[in-house]
Amino acid sequence: LVPVCRESFERLDIALAELFGDRGKQQLVIRVSLGFARQWLLARLAGFARKHPEIPIRLVTTVWAWEPLDSSVDVDIRLTAGPIPGMQSHQLTHDAVFPVCSPGLAKGPPRLRRPSDLRHRSLLTTIGFAEGWRHWFAAAGIDPEPSATRLEFDSMRLALEMAALGHGVALARSSYAEDLLRAGRVKPLFDVRISASDNVYMTLARGLEGSSPAVQFRDWILGKPVR
Repeated sequence: LVPVCRESFERLDIALAELFGDRGKQQLVIRVSLGFARQWLLARLAGFARKHPEIPIRLVTTVWAWEPLDSSVDVDIRLTAGPIPGMQSHQLTHDAVFPVCSPGLAKGPPRLRRPSDLRHRSLLTTIGFAEGWRHWFAAAGIDPEPSATRLEFDSMRLALEMAALGHGVALARSSYAEDLLRAGRVKPLFDVRISASDNVYMTLARGLEGSSPAVQFRDWILGKPVR
């Protein structure tokens, strides 16, 4: 019976190591939303990995921002209205909110010349953000009428990809759309922009030492240009 139990515990140890990693090797565990990882973090993370090949990195993705912080995560990157009280939090984005669409859709016909032209176009929006189309139309000084189509997504990446394909106008955030804007797949419309009241913050777990991988990652990220 004893050898059987020992073998069972050894298998359990192996399974747990595969699931959670060997924290004794100073593994860096980062939790971030899938959309922000794809559009902002991955290129920066690749640079950190090249500089620190000795640090094992695990990226854990999530959809919703209200998952609680726990001891299994070293660095939590999430959308929030401000720093988490009592924690080491650092603001990563200072987003502007503005409409974007494909270059072809912008040219028309009919051409999109002024904000009021959007009232009867397909509007793409992402749930979970503080500012939506209602806020942008108010900043533009017009009273929006119901559009022909209004599509909602739980991922800004999906909304932006839909816009890039020419299937509507998305309400974008500057940090989320930077790669598509750079590639020319979408273009900003008009001069009306509003400042986001919620932004992405990076928060470190409590009790981390100055030489820990999480602290090294924080210092490296904060030393890079951010928007």
